[in-house]
Amino acid sequence: MNRRIPPIISLIFIEIFLLFSGISFAQNQGYLHVGRQEIAFFQINRIRERLNGVVQIISLVDGYSGKSLGTKRYPFSGTISGNDVSINFGGFLSQSIVTGTYTTSRLNLSMPQQDGSIAIITYKRSNVSQFNKAVSNLRIAAARINAQIAYQRYATKINQDIFDAFETVKNQIERLKNVKKFDISPFEKDLKEMQKEENKFLISLRGNELVDAKYEFSNLQYTKNSILYDRNSLEYDFKNAKNVINNSKESLQNLNLIWNEYWVALAKDNTGLIRRDIDKNLLSEYSEAVNLAVREVGNLIASADAKAIDIESQTSKIVSEAKKSLEEAEKRKPN
Repeated sequence: MNRRIPPIISLIFIEIFLLFSGISFAQNQGYLHVGRQEIAFFQINRIRERLNGVVQIISLVDGYSGKSLGTKRYPFSGTISGNDVSINFGGFLSQSIVTGTYTTSRLNLSMPQQDGSIAIITYKRSNVSQFNKAVSNLRIAAARINAQIAYQRYATKINQDIFDAFETVKNQIERLKNVKKFDISPFEKDLKEMQKEENKFLISLRGNELVDAKYEFSNLQYTKNSILYDRNSLEYDFKNAKNVINNSKESLQNLNLIWNEYWVALAKDNTGLIRRDIDKNLLSEYSEAVNLAVREVGNLIASADAKAIDIESQTSKIVSEAKKSLEEAEKRKPN
């Protein structure tokens, strides 16, 4: 009666046979090298003096948002003689064939470097779990680097924002100071012209020269229209000045917001990346300068407007009284 060999015994016989015949398979085993920026995992199948397998290279790669993990897989073949090994990578390196030593615990390869030199890299016997752990650690390292990069960008932005905000307010203060007295001379010139025309109008009216009086009245109306042009020009200047005032107030409000953000960031900073050379009194000094300059420009606008209104009132009164006098003279005119 034949007895069946248990499966576990069969596997032991197979492993013993492979061991003595020089045949082995990687399965979940391999050779692992862990660097600061890169890890490599060789999974090797050996059949007597021949090798084949795949190497996985996981490295930190640069991107716009920071570091990420890049994965590459390269198949290879090779030969082994004693402990000496020769591996052919098919040309993905600067040289396609590298040499080294191979044992059950270590794989030492003379690997070409980016600067053209050769370095002996040791790959230790490891399993897939150890490889996965190394990948996880590299991912954690990438996250740590990305956090540092993000904070550096944040600190740079905070430093630049506070500098730009002060510069903007400083420029606005200069613009406010450059606002000069508004030119009222066109109003004054037109008023004098109307007073001359009014005098001519009254002379013509007293001499009952209605034709000449009507002509002088038309001149009064023409000059009154010039006053409207003067007002439009003055309002344009007022608008520009008020825009400077509004821009100055907005820039000061923006400075206050950035000022608060800056001091919050500075209180939390333990890296020294946030600038520390800003005087705490600087904001109040700039605020006072803006408010003073705004008041001065506001006073200039109010003063010029009051003078213009007074002249407009005088010219309106001249035209109104001349019109009334002309109408009365026409009524007295004999048929």
